[in-house]
Amino acid sequence: MITRVNKQEEISLSEKHLSLEEAKQEVLAMVNKGENYRSIAKIPFKVNGVVRRFNISTISDWKKEKDKTISAKNEGSMVSKAFQLFEDKKGPIQCVIELNIQP
Repeated sequence: MITRVNKQEEISLSEKHLSLEEAKQEVLAMVNKGENYRSIAKIPFKVNGVVRRFNISTISDWKKEKDKTISAKNEGSMVSKAFQLFEDKKGPIQCVIELNIQP
């Protein structure tokens, strides 16, 4: 589902005074809602007193960075689950099956 940002929302977003990190979080929230990159790139954000628009590659980089962080967290929990299974005297084959990972 794609949500369109109307002119009123654009104006309200551009009137907020944000830090770069806050603007990044706003952009990522819009991406998570299903807004496409092109429409987000058209929205002005007031970052540290300067009106900025973020290009599609910047938005994409932020999304990849966020996904990479989430993936790293999930991978860390996968490792701890594997150690827990080994501690519970499960063999490597049982661990692979339970964790649903490639051997």
